[in-house]
Amino acid sequence: MQCRFTYYIQNISRALSTYWMVTVALDRLIRTEYPMRSKKICTKHNVIIISIIYFIIFAAFWSFYLVPVTNLSFIAGTCASIQSPALTYFSNNIHLPVRAVLVCLIPVILMVLANARMIVNVRQSRRRVTDGTTIPSSDMNIPVASISNSSRKQSYRMSALDRMLFYMMLANAVTFITTQVPYHLFICVRNNVPGLPSNTSSFIRAVLLIWSSLYFGIAFYFYCLASPLFRQKFIKMLKKAVCLHGITHSTAHRSRIH
Repeated sequence: MQCRFTYYIQNISRALSTYWMVTVALDRLIRTEYPMRSKKICTKHNVIIISIIYFIIFAAFWSFYLVPVTNLSFIAGTCASIQSPALTYFSNNIHLPVRAVLVCLIPVILMVLANARMIVNVRQSRRRVTDGTTIPSSDMNIPVASISNSSRKQSYRMSALDRMLFYMMLANAVTFITTQVPYHLFICVRNNVPGLPSNTSSFIRAVLLIWSSLYFGIAFYFYCLASPLFRQKFIKMLKKAVCLHGITHSTAHRSRIH
């Protein structure tokens, strides 16, 4: 049961992390595409609902791990299994390809499309900033005197924010593609490679699994590097947490003294 539950939790957590990143990409796209309506769409309540839907889907998708149809045993720190021919066929020819599509191909397509649309939005935002500072003339572009410096600064600030969001999501998408595609591609084709020893296949799978796992650790740092706003929010929340911890510790210390 330990082996079944371990594989079950590992796969669900990786799938949830992947689709949370996809949701972040779609959230950024909505904020640049529909800045006014995004306040109603991108809410905490919707995030909770989407997370519950994700969990239900992935819990059902990997539920066969909890069914006692395989002989899973924990031996020398690893899980060994003996599968029936029917389960082996299902795992190799049905489940693994569907998993690659669900957890790799669909997220890649969504991230690429979201970033492509964000490129268009950033260019349009930059064009609006440029067009907002001049008016066309027969001979030359004459600066518009009616535009205040504050509104002009705000326009440039919004354009910079759009670019920042785009760079942040581009770094995230490139990292996801380079770390996830090799692993899912290998698990789909390894059974069709003639003469591939099982030890070699297990070693390659372990290396690619470690490589794909790096994404879930370094994605946070890509956000920090690509987004000054994200760094500011994170540092602000960290300071609040430290202050709250200090207040709690001081209150507990005083209560012990009295």
